[in-house]
Amino acid sequence: MKKAIFKLLALTLFTLMSFSINAQTTLIAKNSTWKYHDGNTDQSTAMTDTTFNDASWSSASGVFGVGSVDGATISTTVNNYVTVYFRKKITLSTRLYGSLDMNIICDDGFVVYLNGNEIQRYNIGAGAVTFATTASTAIGGAEEGDYDAYSVSIDTSDLVIGDNYITVQLKNVSTGSSDLGFDMELIANAYTAPPTYVVNSGDNWDYLDDGNAPTTGWNSDTAWSIPAAWDNGPSLLGYGTIDGRTKATTISTAANPAAYFRTEFTITDTSDVKYLNLDYVRDDGIVIYINGTEVFRDGLPSGTVTNSTYANQTIGGTDEGAWNNTV
Repeated sequence: MKKAIFKLLALTLFTLMSFSINAQTTLIAKNSTWKYHDGNTDQSTAMTDTTFNDASWSSASGVFGVGSVDGATISTTVNNYVTVYFRKKITLSTRLYGSLDMNIICDDGFVVYLNGNEIQRYNIGAGAVTFATTASTAIGGAEEGDYDAYSVSIDTSDLVIGDNYITVQLKNVSTGSSDLGFDMELIANAYTAPPTYVVNSGDNWDYLDDGNAPTTGWNSDTAWSIPAAWDNGPSLLGYGTIDGRTKATTISTAANPAAYFRTEFTITDTSDVKYLNLDYVRDDGIVIYINGTEVFRDGLPSGTVTNSTYANQTIGGTDEGAWNNTV
């Protein structure tokens, strides 16, 4: 005798967040164009804000500097003051980045901000950084023009879809310093999201096991009301002996061709979901729907599946209770 479509059901469903962005994305290339202010006037920390008006600032490409910055070719000469300010707008279509790699030419010190929040400093003492703050020590020799590497972890909430701003306070060691230098490359690394479980093994399911077909909307209507003929119980749901597994809910032992199961889950932002990963136990055949769309079937013939459709495979032994997977 052919086995029923559903003899048991257990399902674990989790979402994986979108990885459609590249593993690494260059947000600022070396020698890029920046807005900068080298007028020896205090721009305060307001210059780090995303709403700051930098229309009066100059615009040019790096490397920025004055004097001799060993190992680097200066493209834009700036005034040799204690503080020079830089701003760079970055427009993003996704915020799914988990860390930033910065390669920076710096002579002598810097503080970097992302959307107004400090994310890195070098050769600057602890505490608040003001217009008058100087670098801690003088940088000399080959270190002046090297791109030194820095990596910082960020949260996706640190970014916005649209305009983001990297801002920098470049600091000289003193007003009498002979040189000053700056350039930056910024590379974003894709955010690797942990799986978010939306249905777990052991969760409660509504189910119909009386052999009848469910009413319209059972697998598609999120507002569908559970009829009185349906029961509810935790998974694993089934009847008989399931090798390697212990049933949590025993459904009807009548040899009906089909039983129906329904559960609900909420995903707040579907744009963040790349795909669904389903782990399931079935004996003998299964069809899985999400919001009315069939997403997977196993052990059933092609075509329309009804309450009189039998599975076309017989599952036995340890395969009865084994977890299977589909993405």
